[in-house]
Amino acid sequence: MDNNKLNQTSSAAKAGANTATGAGANNTGNTNTKLTAKDWLIILAVIGGIWAFFAINHKSYEEYDLKGLTVAEACEKARSAGWKVDSIRHADYWNNHEKTDCYNTNQTVTDYEYYSNGKKVKIEYGTKKTKEEKEAEEAEKKAKEEADKEAACTTQGKVYRSNGECKSAEEWAAQDKKEMEEAEARAKAAAEAEKQQSSTSSSSSNSSSSSSSSSSSSSSSRLDSSKSYKYATIEEGEKCPSNVQLCYIIGNSTGYPNRYGTMRGKIINNTSRDYSYMQVTADIYNSSGVKIGDCWGNTSGLKAGATWQFEAYCDTWTTGGRLENIDIKGL
Repeated sequence: MDNNKLNQTSSAAKAGANTATGAGANNTGNTNTKLTAKDWLIILAVIGGIWAFFAINHKSYEEYDLKGLTVAEACEKARSAGWKVDSIRHADYWNNHEKTDCYNTNQTVTDYEYYSNGKKVKIEYGTKKTKEEKEAEEAEKKAKEEADKEAACTTQGKVYRSNGECKSAEEWAAQDKKEMEEAEARAKAAAEAEKQQSSTSSSSSNSSSSSSSSSSSSSSSRLDSSKSYKYATIEEGEKCPSNVQLCYIIGNSTGYPNRYGTMRGKIINNTSRDYSYMQVTADIYNSSGVKIGDCWGNTSGLKAGATWQFEAYCDTWTTGGRLENIDIKGL
């Protein structure tokens, strides 16, 4: 091969190399592509949407005074400022009042509350009852329920008591007798135990006179189930005299002629002692002065200064009759 051919081959090789190098350089430069106008439009649209979202959700709505307006007027006014009406309810809704809606043109708004985080408003209408009114309403409701239960029980020829039980007169008589016998047995056992304790204490005392005084004081400050106690009969609201242990308030006693009755009243513990047992009994006399039955009731305890509101069972009843020989015993 001559020199001319060698030179031509070498020149061709160099030219190929230069061409390859230039192509590589061009490819490297194409990786830094510039954003087009279309790209910028997309980006600006996204940013604008985000800004609009926050602007709308953080918009400050005017909080109108809605009191005194009808429910329909309040809804319209709140909505005109951009608020959504979340709920409309009676001021005492939780007292079984019904909800209403924005078409209500009869009720007047008494209260409302705006919630800026949700752009909502809650509206209330009607008058909110006081605590005393609610308690009176609840008491009236319970009294009606008790009256309905008693009427249903009476229809069955049975006796209803305030503890919610409905039984025949015979069943109540047997239950009361059993409870009274058990209570009397407990009272006697407690009295015997106290007597033995008092006797032991007295024998170990150095002074017989102080022992006698202590024993007398102990027995006089406690009721004894083996004997009756005097009491003062007072009117409802009247103060119990300080010189008596017990006070008796006459209640409204009722019954069904020739069937059964209920003796009602209150007994006040006018001492500083707690009593573990208390009972009340009475004789039932007809209009001719003849005894025709008995009433009796008991309770397991009566604290110092407390009042026992009792309902004593009567084994019969008569129109125009009366209760006599009311007797109170206890421990």
